[in-house]
Amino acid sequence: MKFLTIQQGRYTDGQLPYPLHANEDGFIGQQGLWDGKLYKIVGAQDAVDIQRIDTYWREIWKNPEQAVGKFLVTADVDGNLSSWESPVESVRPQELDESFMEA
Repeated sequence: MKFLTIQQGRYTDGQLPYPLHANEDGFIGQQGLWDGKLYKIVGAQDAVDIQRIDTYWREIWKNPEQAVGKFLVTADVDGNLSSWESPVESVRPQELDESFMEA
């Protein structure tokens, strides 16, 4: 099953966040780690101070490099939206077992 692995840039304290692995529908794998807090990627925005989605997940899936330098917008299991505090550093397609979604 194809996934996109998305690495966020470092936080202001220098810490590198754990990468997200999302399927074609934007659902984030390894929910055991996220516990529904990061459930689905909705898209990305060009700047964090303007609350809008500039690039939707479907567009990112087709052309992953569009996300680099932008701030991801994610939804939790209840549909509440949030934005990343640092931009996407890299996006890498990879094949992972479907069970990865459940882990």
